[in-house]
Formats: sequence, structure tokens, C-alpha cells
Amino acid sequence: MRAKAGEAISKLADVAQQAGSQAKQTASSLASDANQKAKGFLNQQVASGSDLAGHVADSARCAADNLDQNAPQLAELVRGAAKRVEEFSRDLRGQTVEDLVRTASDFTRRQAGRSLRRCVACGFFALPSAQEQSTE
Repeated sequence: MRAKAGEAISKLADVAQQAGSQAKQTASSLASDANQKAKGFLNQQVASGSDLAGHVADSARCAADNLDQNAPQLAELVRGAAKRVEEFSRDLRGQTVEDLVRTASDFTRRQAGRSLRRCVACGFFALPSAQEQSTE
């Protein structure tokens, strides 16, 4: 009887282990699918942002054309801004979320000193307002 009980427990343990393995595989597969869908959505958003930036540049050029007669210096300023927005749009086009994160990470790494100084400055200027709030 003990032998049969031992076999039953062993089979039950095997079934439980198998069920656990299948659950892990299913969870992993679902997480991978969700990750891919999220990346796809974010990449679509990047493409939409690139298109929107291109439309903003076109609109700025039209505004500059309208300003030419009455405010030529302002028109040139707006054209310069339109050119920079168009360059941004062109640079953004075809990029993936991973590309953008890598670029931002590389920039932060190269500009670590500046980033640190900005953080310290923000903290320094935020400190007096935080102290004022704590005394109230």
C-alpha cells in the first residue's frame, strides 16, 4: 500500500511539475507577445510623430511666406525654425524606439557632466521652495 501511495505521490509531483513548466512557458510567451505589440505600437507612434513634425515644418514655411511682406526678419526666423523641425522629422523617420533610447543613452553618457550639473542646479533651486513649503 505504501508503494502505491508513493507512486501516486510521485506521479502527482510529476504532473504538478509539468503543469508548472507549461504555465511558465505560456506566461513567457504571453509576455513576449505583449512586449512585441508594445514595441510595434511605440514604433507607430514614433512614425506618427515624425509625420506630425513634417506637417508642422510645412505650416511654419507657409506662415513665413505670409509674413514675408510685413515682417521679413520674423519670416526668416520662422523659416529657420521650420528647417530645424524638418531636419528633426527627417532624423526621426525610420527610427525605432530602441534606436531613440540608445541615442538618448549615448548622449547622456557623453554629456554626463552637464547632466549632473543640471540635476544639481535643479535641486539647488528646488531646495528653497521645498523649505518654504515645510515651514508653512
